[in-house]
Amino acid sequence: GRLSVGPVWLDLGRRRASVDAWTVVLPSNEALLLSILMRSPGRVIAYSELAQRLGISEAASGRRDRRVRRLSRRLRRRLSVHPLVPPLIEEVARVGVRFTFVEPSRRGLWDDFD
Repeated sequence: GRLSVGPVWLDLGRRRASVDAWTVVLPSNEALLLSILMRSPGRVIAYSELAQRLGISEAASGRRDRRVRRLSRRLRRRLSVHPLVPPLIEEVARVGVRFTFVEPSRRGLWDDFD
């Protein structure tokens, strides 16, 4: 399926994500993570829930959480369009991850890139 939130769209079948006009092909696990996060923008999704939905079945919760954190960091780096624009993927320490899209007019930074 295809998802869109603000300037970000994801074609899950083709594993392509786009931020504004910049497109990147994602590994399947990162594409799945992005789809989960985009379906609930602004909501912090717990590491344990993400691990379950991503099929990460580590017995030890600490190892499972670290795998989710590594995955979210890689995804955040791939989606970084400019160092002055806040990241779209945000980690909430010891809790989980969220998709943090804010309308460009609220950020104020996007105006500089038109």
